[in-house]
Amino acid sequence: MKSQVCVIGTLSTDVFFKPLLDFTLNVFKEICKKDKGNTLLAVASLSQELSILYEAASTSSRQEMFQVLQFPETNREIYKSVFENMKSQFMSSKLRSGVRLFVDRKVHLENNFNETMVNYFNAKVELLNFKYPEAVATRVNSWVDQLTHRIIHTIVDKAWVRQEKHKSKVNAVRMRYLRNACGETRNDRVSNEWVLKECGLKGNTIGQCERSVLRWFGHVERISVNRVTKQIYEDDIKSDAPSLILATAMYFKGKWKIPFLQEATSNEPFSVSPEESIEVPTMYVVGDFQISESSQLKTTFVKIPYQDPLLYMIVALPDKDTPLDVVLEAMKVWPSNESMNNFETRPMEILLPRFVVESSVELVPILQETGLKLLFSSGSELTNMSPDGDLTIGSVRQKARLEVNEEGSTAGVAAAGSFSWKIANDLFRLKVDRPFLFVILGEGYQVPLFLGRVVRPQ
Repeated sequence: MKSQVCVIGTLSTDVFFKPLLDFTLNVFKEICKKDKGNTLLAVASLSQELSILYEAASTSSRQEMFQVLQFPETNREIYKSVFENMKSQFMSSKLRSGVRLFVDRKVHLENNFNETMVNYFNAKVELLNFKYPEAVATRVNSWVDQLTHRIIHTIVDKAWVRQEKHKSKVNAVRMRYLRNACGETRNDRVSNEWVLKECGLKGNTIGQCERSVLRWFGHVERISVNRVTKQIYEDDIKSDAPSLILATAMYFKGKWKIPFLQEATSNEPFSVSPEESIEVPTMYVVGDFQISESSQLKTTFVKIPYQDPLLYMIVALPDKDTPLDVVLEAMKVWPSNESMNNFETRPMEILLPRFVVESSVELVPILQETGLKLLFSSGSELTNMSPDGDLTIGSVRQKARLEVNEEGSTAGVAAAGSFSWKIANDLFRLKVDRPFLFVILGEGYQVPLFLGRVVRPQ
């Protein structure tokens, strides 16, 4: 019986390698195309999910992931080393991440997969009864809420769990009938890919595939489509397809090395578009910051460091005559662009809007568009996760929230407050008063924690 894995990511070196960075940048650009507002992608969390799915995938799906992401055989060792090293560098800032597999009691996981999750991903397995979607949703949300320090309260609801379970059952019934019919010609267990190819079935959606199955069985068994439909849905009602939710959560809180002055925050104009301007709380700080100006991208980049010496936020502010979409399309060349490798330290003042970015996105369609098609198709099998190959990936959902404000240590605030407005007015000024992009990452790590776009500060 075929079931679906629901993958959930939350957030409230070269790290992996350049192909993974390129892939996540493409994912972020696709999200921005579909949603024109404020956008946030927890890149580290997505990298975590992809690494786990690579461990679970069948040979064919792994080959696809290797072609797209160039995952090496030592992927698990790289992941463990990178994230352990990353966590060890967070002293003043807080970084908590977790992986948990919420599994229906009817699902049997491979022992090797269990060991890999524990040894390399520090993941725990929790057994639940998926016959009660409300209880499943409550438990998953409770875990996420606790790990993210109550920043993310809800990521699934009982209706969503029930919907994913129903799609799982439809897929299970479809493939079971196909296998039974084809089993007469082959004694060994046939794969989804072989069945679909031999039957000449086409269609990507559940509805299209289901209609193809019905037509095919009506022809082979010389029975009416109505009879097959009735039989399928009778079995669907009786069946209780097992389910699994792979949840990843990450919590980050960093304090600025040079805190913004709370008493200096004031309402300033922000140009959402050439036709619209709004007043937003704008923070102020003065000090020595690293800055780079790109004539190629027509963008100014500034590094705003956190208290941890290797951690910082990069704000990318396009020139006033440069649309944000142009800079977004050029994101892939950021790491190799001359401006990103030639920062200079300069005394300056920064005016940055105070903002909160929240994002909730279903990633499966976007991941398919960016190259991972087989992994999320009905022909995919997670044979390294379950010995029967009865799990497919139904959903990859990520919910993230990031708040940027003036907060810093008490001593730091006092030191920053010693600058006078008269001195500050003589310095180079960077006023972020129009849509911008930002990245949060660590020195020497090419895969960031967050990628974000702010169009309308809130």
